[in-house]
Amino acid sequence: MKKMSNMKVKLKRKLKSLSRGRRILLGLLLIVLVVGAVGSWGLVTRVDSKMREEQISQTYQIVDSINLESIKTLTGTKTDLESPNYLQLKHQLVFIQADNVKYRSVYLMGYNEDGTVFFYVDSESVDSKNYSFPGQVNEKFPNSLHHIFEDGVPLTEGLYSDKEGTWVTSLVPLIDTQSGTVLAVVGIDIEVNKWNMNVFAKVILPMGLIFLLVICLLVVWFATGQVSNSSKSILLHLLPFMAILLIILMVSGIAIIWKLQSMNISERIDMVSDNVTNDLNLTLKQQANGLSAAAQSIALDPRVLKALTINDKEHLLTDWQELFETLHQEQSLTHFYFFDVNRVCLLRIHKPEKYGDKIERYTALKAENTGKSAWGIELGPLGTFTLRVVQPVFDGQMLVGYVELGKEIEDVWQSLNVNKEIQIAVIIKKDMIQRETWELGMHMLGREVDWDRLSHSVIIYASQGYLPDAFAQLGNNDPMDDYHGITDYEITDLGRDWRVIISPLFDASDKEVGHLLKMVDITDINVAFDRNIMQEGIVSVLILSMLLGMTFMILKHTDLNIRTHQEKLRNSEEHLSATLRSIGDGVIACDVEGKVVNLNIVAEKLTGWMLEDALGKNIGDVFHIVNSQTHEMVDNPVFRAIREGTSIILSEHVVLIAMDRTECQIANSCAPIRDIAGLVTGAVLVFRDVTEEYKKSEEIKYLSFYDYLTGLFNRRFFETELTRLDTERNWPLTILMGDVNGLKIVNDTFGHTVGDKLLVKVAEIIKKSCRADDIVARIGGDEFVVLLPKTDGFEAEKLIGRIGKLCKKEEIEGVAVSISFGYATKTSEADKTKKILAEADEMMYKNKRREKHYRK
Repeated sequence: MKKMSNMKVKLKRKLKSLSRGRRILLGLLLIVLVVGAVGSWGLVTRVDSKMREEQISQTYQIVDSINLESIKTLTGTKTDLESPNYLQLKHQLVFIQADNVKYRSVYLMGYNEDGTVFFYVDSESVDSKNYSFPGQVNEKFPNSLHHIFEDGVPLTEGLYSDKEGTWVTSLVPLIDTQSGTVLAVVGIDIEVNKWNMNVFAKVILPMGLIFLLVICLLVVWFATGQVSNSSKSILLHLLPFMAILLIILMVSGIAIIWKLQSMNISERIDMVSDNVTNDLNLTLKQQANGLSAAAQSIALDPRVLKALTINDKEHLLTDWQELFETLHQEQSLTHFYFFDVNRVCLLRIHKPEKYGDKIERYTALKAENTGKSAWGIELGPLGTFTLRVVQPVFDGQMLVGYVELGKEIEDVWQSLNVNKEIQIAVIIKKDMIQRETWELGMHMLGREVDWDRLSHSVIIYASQGYLPDAFAQLGNNDPMDDYHGITDYEITDLGRDWRVIISPLFDASDKEVGHLLKMVDITDINVAFDRNIMQEGIVSVLILSMLLGMTFMILKHTDLNIRTHQEKLRNSEEHLSATLRSIGDGVIACDVEGKVVNLNIVAEKLTGWMLEDALGKNIGDVFHIVNSQTHEMVDNPVFRAIREGTSIILSEHVVLIAMDRTECQIANSCAPIRDIAGLVTGAVLVFRDVTEEYKKSEEIKYLSFYDYLTGLFNRRFFETELTRLDTERNWPLTILMGDVNGLKIVNDTFGHTVGDKLLVKVAEIIKKSCRADDIVARIGGDEFVVLLPKTDGFEAEKLIGRIGKLCKKEEIEGVAVSISFGYATKTSEADKTKKILAEADEMMYKNKRREKHYRK
């Protein structure tokens, strides 16, 4: 009590000592603080309540878009996974979740008689850890909310927490209009951080104004106080600089926020784009599965086996015409073929008058090569894509023919779940189609026909009917461009902002035939983005004002601290500056005994040692280096730098072995650390990872002297070695020339892949037959040469004999390996190298003609 009394007395004395103006200022400050705190709490409460009502309204919009009849067909078990209605609802929820960045998950729930809540379908991908299969019990659903399945009253509740986070959940029932019962409940989970950020965005302006007023009053309060002469001097010199620095920080912060916002938008656009692509692929796969099932059923029919065995196309047409008409009406089937074992078209049921041609399409070739069903989309002559399934037909183990079913995929483009904010277009290359047939196909489909609109491509489909020029030109594929990957653009058309994602479009053979344009309307996103930037700007101004006020107060008391720390800063200045100069690379600082005293983050990453573990360790334990070519230990440069007092740079062949035994090529240097008196007090080691640079350098060295196919030396190396070896001590110097027999025939008959195998085998035989010091090189397509220093013609003949024996033991695809050789020997200075080469070459071609004659 006595202490409280003393505090009150001191407070009264303090207030009396204040001037009247400062007392009024203090009163205003207290009033603003109280009113601001109460008002802010009430504002946050009202905004949160309003947002919960708005969320229910938004959820009702989702409810209105869901087909109640589809819900009635679901069983709430894993059998729903194959249901078209389930898949349709799945796609719908995925797009809803992707279209609203604040939604963590969207799902439909049902209610069992035993009181458990289960999932019908959710928006999570199957490979997500948060995916819920049909019928899975929702164990985190609060018991207090079960009443929604009975009374059907919508609500937005939370905060709810589980191992995955904290959520605000919006729940709206789907009510059967006939019975009035709750069929299911639509649930939306929103991360609490995003929810709070939305609340904050709505209250930031009024709360910011209050906060700014408080800061201004505080600044005035401290500015009217007494300031010492020393503090005034510091303020005059440092306050302008600090203000500029804070402004720079504020601008930088806004720039970072802008960048993060842009990244978030890009991630959202990418998600929407991926969903469209995944939906396209899923739809194609589902339709292909349906066609495959039909084709397999047809292939197993005894009538088909019999008719294909005897090439009876009349019975095939009679037996399967009705099925084709049924599938054409019900599943939009447009193509129905029967091929013989040689892929010759026996019958087109959809066009019986055309037959006898050999089918060379990729899907047919793949089915032939694999002996299994093959499917894929292929570009047809009319410039439209056809989904084709080719099924081999076997009678026991014997192939008797093929069945092919196909359908135009125009309905696939139209079935994609796109809305007014998402549009798609399909553009194909002109060199993939003929103009006349394409124009005919577009007329048949009732599409725009304008071959000359784009220089390199044509538009075959646009979800909005007509593709504006602003979009069309982006998909104009120049055949001279090396285009790969996915490109996105942001453009403005008719007052709307669009993000256009251009993806390459491939057919069944993985050939790029055009582009798929996915256009996302980001107008509302950009408006919200601009609003957020403005709000962040206001926040930054408030923070800036607060920091300026705090800076003013802090600078008043810095003079004493500055003098106290000046001496310490002087003593450590050189050590710190030497360490910080190379902070971008790995840096390890050691004392004069070679003990680690500091290392930066990059050094931690490269060595595998954390700072707290490395402190006091010998540098050799932390920085373990070996020669990259011999793997022998390399002397640590730290001790040499300390001993010699000079900077040390290691050779380029140095490998750092980290704590986990991983290795990386490094470039490093080491410099001594000196104190003010010039005495060496330690060393600083600077190094960086140059693994990729080293690999590229070694690859360049290798490619400059070696043949890429056989691994032998190339012509460049051969010419260099010929000059080097052309000295008296290497005489007699024999040059052995070899030419592979029959390479062109092998290439023409079996293909260049087999030809390459032949060349590799020849290289192996020659290399195996030669001595270690002989120089073996490939100097042309089928030409090989061997430099034999200190070797006469007799030894060359023996070498040719060894090679010939090994060749007789080898063959490639049934073709014997054969090489024709010639040689010449230099024994004196009078024998010119060019003449020796010519003689060896002439002898080789004579032998080649003679051997060819004998083979005939």
